Amino acid sequence: MCRDGESSDYDGKIVIVTPEPATREPGKVTFTPRDEEITGHALLSAFFEQVVTDNMAGKLNVHTWQGICGAYVEQLRHSPLFPRFPYVRKFLDQFRSHQEGSDFGERIFGFIHPEKQGFHEFAITSDDTSELWLSSDSNPKKSRLIAAVYSANGVAWTTPYNYKKYPIQVSRKIALKSSRKYYIEALHKQSKGRSHIQVFWKEPSSQTFRIIPGKYLSLFVDDRDMHEEGIVEDIDFHSYAPSGNPSHTKRKLDPSVKKFLYKC
Repeated sequence: MCRDGESSDYDGKIVIVTPEPATREPGKVTFTPRDEEITGHALLSAFFEQVVTDNMAGKLNVHTWQGICGAYVEQLRHSPLFPRFPYVRKFLDQFRSHQEGSDFGERIFGFIHPEKQGFHEFAITSDDTSELWLSSDSNPKKSRLIAAVYSANGVAWTTPYNYKKYPIQVSRKIALKSSRKYYIEALHKQSKGRSHIQVFWKEPSSQTFRIIPGKYLSLFVDDRDMHEEGIVEDIDFHSYAPSGNPSHTKRKLDPSVKKFLYKC
């Protein structure tokens, strides 16, 4: 596991990084509020960044894939149907999900709109494994892994609200601006048994984590009108699965996991 630096080559272990930390020296993260007046193009950009239509506000996209073996997120990424062909599309009105069933994976994604400016911490719980990705702005291509339910010693899982079981469940402090929206995405893989995923944040000046409520969320895409039928060439994949998204990049599977990839 690596938490320092902006990136590292994947070596079979979970890599945690902070999206564009304002780091002046090793081990020290600083944040300086900006009080200068915003004008011109910057003002328009800030305005449209926060404009959310009624049909997009208060929800997150959820895409689900059925019949995918195993308990590891990487097994979801290796499915030939991920991320373009979800089995089910739906919405969540807060950042948590509970689904019945076995051998499925899900992608929960959209935008967060911080109310307060300053350092935020994020935490994740799930059964089985999961990853939490956050961009430094609204662009999914700038996403970085900030937290995960993961263990190098076997399948990881937690009970609901238990974000202290594994050290990497809680992110480092990340500076966010109240005048911006940020792309956020969680990937979750379930094998057998009970299933859940929850994403929390701790806002500036707060002492406790809470599940991110809908008032701070918005959809990435309104895909209610996307039907399962039709001509593949007519589907706008970029609208919900843009290429170059780091969270969708396939990595080398451990041999002990790979042999069970298509055997449920």
